[in-house]
Amino acid sequence: MPYPMVADPEKIPLHKRLLARIGIPTVAFHDAEHFKAPTPIYVAYCEKHGIYYYDYPHGYRGELYCPMCLALWKRLVELEAKAKG
Repeated sequence: MPYPMVADPEKIPLHKRLLARIGIPTVAFHDAEHFKAPTPIYVAYCEKHGIYYYDYPHGYRGELYCPMCLALWKRLVELEAKAKG
């Protein structure tokens, strides 16, 4: 599954970038290739890393995850597991 993934801001329409920048994720497109049914893929903005990214809603709360934040979190979990033995 290619999501979450960093998005090229030049390929995102201005109005969708502005909405994402103020914290309102917006449907960028629907992906039928990687899912059983067409799934909405959102464009969002990560203030910590200063990037736009694509993701689909995860879990009951429909959370979107920044790919860089997610990679950092996974790395911290791995380091903690190694430290515990």
